[in-house]
Amino acid sequence: MPTAAETPAGEVDAPDVESTPSEVKPYGIAECDTYVAKYLACIEGRVPEDQRAGWLASLEANRVRWKGLAAMQQGSLALKLACKAASQVSKEALAVDYGCEF
Repeated sequence: MPTAAETPAGEVDAPDVESTPSEVKPYGIAECDTYVAKYLACIEGRVPEDQRAGWLASLEANRVRWKGLAAMQQGSLALKLACKAASQVSKEALAVDYGCEF
């Protein structure tokens, strides 16, 4: 995957809030890029359409938090840990309810 663009402050250039799932830019952190790809594939492929908005809002909330983490001195490490944690939570929720793999 291509690496994410970085701002001069070292902040990962995460997608804007208005982005659609197909426009999500990679973070350049394998754990985050893999998590987002699997999450979106699960939501788009297995979650009933009338339930997708809530799951996508949850992802967007994470992305906003991750942008703040990226600005930290150890931003890459913080993002890696946050995405690993999000993947575990999603595995428990989405794998059980919808059969998604994380």
